[in-house]
Amino acid sequence: MILLWTKENCIAKIKIKNLGYDTLHVTSFEKMIELLRNNPTINLLIIDVDSFDNVIIFLEEILAIKNIPIIYLTSKHERSLDEKYNNTACYGYLYSNSNNFVFDSTIKMAFSFFEKNKKLKKLEGQLKKGEIEYQNIFKNHHAIMLIINPKTGDIIRANLAASNFYGWSQKELRNMNIRDINTLTKEQVKAKMQLANSKNKAQFFFKHKLSDGTIKDVEVHSGSMMIEGNKMLFSIIYDITERKQAEKKIKYFAYFDSLTSLPNRKMFSEKLNQAILNSEKNNLKFALFFMDLDSFKNVNDSFGHLIGDQLLINVAKRLKKSLRKDSKIFRLGGDEFAIIVEDITTYQKISIICNRILKELEKPFILNNNEVSSSVSIGISIYPDNGLDAKTILKNSDKAMYNVKKSGKRGYKFYSSEII
Repeated sequence: MILLWTKENCIAKIKIKNLGYDTLHVTSFEKMIELLRNNPTINLLIIDVDSFDNVIIFLEEILAIKNIPIIYLTSKHERSLDEKYNNTACYGYLYSNSNNFVFDSTIKMAFSFFEKNKKLKKLEGQLKKGEIEYQNIFKNHHAIMLIINPKTGDIIRANLAASNFYGWSQKELRNMNIRDINTLTKEQVKAKMQLANSKNKAQFFFKHKLSDGTIKDVEVHSGSMMIEGNKMLFSIIYDITERKQAEKKIKYFAYFDSLTSLPNRKMFSEKLNQAILNSEKNNLKFALFFMDLDSFKNVNDSFGHLIGDQLLINVAKRLKKSLRKDSKIFRLGGDEFAIIVEDITTYQKISIICNRILKELEKPFILNNNEVSSSVSIGISIYPDNGLDAKTILKNSDKAMYNVKKSGKRGYKFYSSEII
C-alpha cells in the first residue's frame, strides 16, 4: 500500500493508481500521521515536497512511527534537491511529468532497496552481539565483508564472499591495501577511513575494482569494531551496479526519446531556457528551428507504422549528419523535431544550415526494401529578435513552420510579424 501526501489535485495519484498500486491519498500532515499509526499495510510514502514547507523537519516523527521508504515527488530538477533532501530516508525522486515507466521503476526500486537495507541493518545488529558471533557471521555470510586497518588501509581479513566478488583469493586480499580496490586517490581513501573510524557506522558509495579490471559501484557500510583487542574497520560491501544502471536508465528515459535516442521535449524545455540565459549573459543570438516532416501520415498509411518508426530513426541520423556538433537536436514527439543553434551571427549562415537539412532529407530512404521519400518544413525564430522567453520563441517558430506548410511544404521560413 502506498501513502501519497500531496496537494488536492495531483496527477501522480492517477498515474500510480493506473499502474495498479493500492494507494491512499492525504493532503494534511495530521491525516498522514494517523494513517501511518493505524494502517499496517502502508509500506511506501510519497511526499510532494513542492506543496509543503519544511518537509525535512517531519521526517524524524514519520520514521519514529514507522520505518518506511520515502520517495519525494517534485517538479524541480534533481540537482536542486540533492543537498536539501538527500538522506538515508530518501529512496528516490519522482518528477510529476515523468512517464509511467519512470513512475513504476522508481517505486519498484524503492521497495527492493528498502528490503535489502533492512537485511544489512539486521546483520549490523547481529555483529554487535560479540566477537564469537561475528566470527561465524564473517566466515559464512553471503554478504561481502572486509576488515581493514584504519591507520594503514591494509586488508586484514576478507571473507569468502569478498573473494568470490573481487576475484582474488582470500590470501591475496589479505596482502592488499584497500587503495588497490578503491578507485579514489590515496588522500581521499585516507579521509574516508578516518571518517568511518570516528563513527559507530558510516555509509559510503564507491567504485571498486575487481581482479579482471571491471569497475563496480558499491555501497559500503563501515564502522569501527574491537577485534582481538585492536580497533579495526569492519566493512559490509553491497554491489549496487545494477541499481546504478537502473537509475541511469530511468534518467535516460526521462530525458531522451526511446525511438531515436534524441533528447526529448523535457530536455528541450531545459536546454531552451539555458540557451536564453546564456544569450542574455553573453549578448549573443541563437536560432530555434521547429521542424515537421511533410506527409508523414501518408508514410504510416502506405507502409505501416514500423516503416514510419524507421523513417524517424533515419531522419534523426541525417539531422545529426547535417549539423555542426554544438547544435542541439530534439525530438518533440510524433514527427516534430527542434534544433537550437547558438551563437549565430548572420541569417545567411542559418539559411545554409536549412538548405543542407532540406537537401539531406530529400534523398530517398531505403527502409526494409521500400523506397520512402520525405521532406520537411522548417520554421525559424531568432532570440531575442522574435521573443524574449521560451514560450514566445517556440510559438513563433511554430507559426513560421505552419506558414511553410501553407506555402506548399518542403522549405523554411524565418518568423516575421506578418505571419499570422
